[in-house]
Amino acid sequence: MRIDIHTHLWPEARTTDALKSYFAARGLDPALTLSAEGLLASMEEAAVDLSVVSALAMAQGETNADLAAVNEYVAGEAARSGGKLIGFCTVDPFGGKASADALERYIDDFGFKGLKLHQNLQAFYPNDARLYPVYEVLQARRLPVLFHTGGIGIRPLMDKYSALAPIDDAACLFPEMPILLGHAGRGMYDEVALLLRKHANVYADISANFAKLERHEYIVLQEMITRVKIWTGGVTRLLFGSDYPFYGQRQTIELLEQADEGETLVSEVDIPVIASGNAQAFMEKYGLL
Repeated sequence: MRIDIHTHLWPEARTTDALKSYFAARGLDPALTLSAEGLLASMEEAAVDLSVVSALAMAQGETNADLAAVNEYVAGEAARSGGKLIGFCTVDPFGGKASADALERYIDDFGFKGLKLHQNLQAFYPNDARLYPVYEVLQARRLPVLFHTGGIGIRPLMDKYSALAPIDDAACLFPEMPILLGHAGRGMYDEVALLLRKHANVYADISANFAKLERHEYIVLQEMITRVKIWTGGVTRLLFGSDYPFYGQRQTIELLEQADEGETLVSEVDIPVIASGNAQAFMEKYGLL
C-alpha cells in the first residue's frame, strides 16, 4: 500500500495572497486543489492509496478558536473520501491544557489520528513546556505529531524554529510519542540521521527535497537517504510524503525513483520500501489504519 504521510488541505478562504500567487504560477485552481476531489485525483495519478491530510496554521498567534475552521474542514473532507484520507489536526502550541483538551476533542469527536505543528508559521520551539500537556495526550494514546523540519525558504519566516535540537528534547522527554520529521530536515540530513539513530520513536518523511539543479533534482533526496543509511544502517524509518499541494505526489515518486542513479549507497531495494512499505508499517504499528 502506498501512503502519503504528508499532505495538506484547508478552506479556500484561508488562502493567503502569497499562496494565491503560488497556485496561479503553477496553473492550479485552489477551489479544486484544496478539496478532497483534487487530492483524490492526484492520488489516482500517482498510484497513492491513502493520504494523511494535516490541518495547517497559516500565521503566528492563531488560537484554538481560529484553528477550528481548518480542523473541521479537514475532518469533513476526510469523511467524504471513502476512507482514502486520514486527518491530523492542529492546535495552538501555547495553549497548554486548553490545547490538550482541544486535541482530545478532535481525536474523540472528529476522528483525527495525529497532530500537525508548524514551528515556522506558529513561531515556537518544540521543547516549549507549554506543549507538554499536548505531548502527554499523544504519548498516552501513542498518536504521532508531525513537525516541519529544516529550511523553509520563505521570508520572513525564520528557520531557527525548525532546528532539530528542540525535537531531541521532546523525544527524550516523551519516548513513547511517535514523532514525524516533516521534510527529513531539508538540508540538515546528518542531524536527522542522528535523531533516527538515537530515538526509536522518531521517523522522517521525504517530502519537499527537490534540488534546484536542472535535470538533477533528485540529488538532495539521494543525499538525504544516503546520510540516513550511513548513520542508521538502513532506511526503514524514512516514509513517503509529498507536501501536497505545495509539491506534486507523482513528481515526488518520480524523483524518488531516480535516487539510486549513479554511484550511490541508495539501492534499488531501498526505493520501493520508502515509496510504499515503510509508511504502511508505521501506520499499522500505531493503529492508524
